[in-house]
Amino acid sequence: HGADCSLGDWGLCHTQTLMLDYTGEGDYLDNQFKIYFSSIHRVLQVNNPGFVHEHVVGDLTYIKPTSSFQGFQSNTRIVLPLVLEYWSVQETDNMPRWFVVDDRDQSTAIIGNTNTENMHNFVLPYTSTLKTASDANVHMTTANRFSLNKKMVEEVDASHRIIPTPYQTTVTND
Repeated sequence: HGADCSLGDWGLCHTQTLMLDYTGEGDYLDNQFKIYFSSIHRVLQVNNPGFVHEHVVGDLTYIKPTSSFQGFQSNTRIVLPLVLEYWSVQETDNMPRWFVVDDRDQSTAIIGNTNTENMHNFVLPYTSTLKTASDANVHMTTANRFSLNKKMVEEVDASHRIIPTPYQTTVTND
């Protein structure tokens, strides 16, 4: 993907493309706002000179415009290539309810299409769960996970043990 992963743990990273669609009728030239979002992957960089990122706490991060931000022209899209740590193999790695904070009065607003549990309102469907072209991992489904777990139960006789082992047990005929 051509990203510099040296900032990531073990040099592992992936890219995601954030698309900001401005549907307003007039241009929006103010740069006094931040877009906050939760990310289970640490943001390493924003590859757009008009924006920077800042880690807040835990999984909370924000992106904000820089002095070179030219604003949103009416009915346009701004593309922000993000470089994030490790990899993403599940659509649910992307958290809902992104929100904007106006720095002038600290007012907030949730970004509408992220105010949902329907991931496809703000995440394009993943077409593969492989991390690389040579990744040989099998995508886990409920069926193959059940099959693997069933094999473990059949191979190990756990019928006479309780974990953790109790100090004393009493069995009655009730």
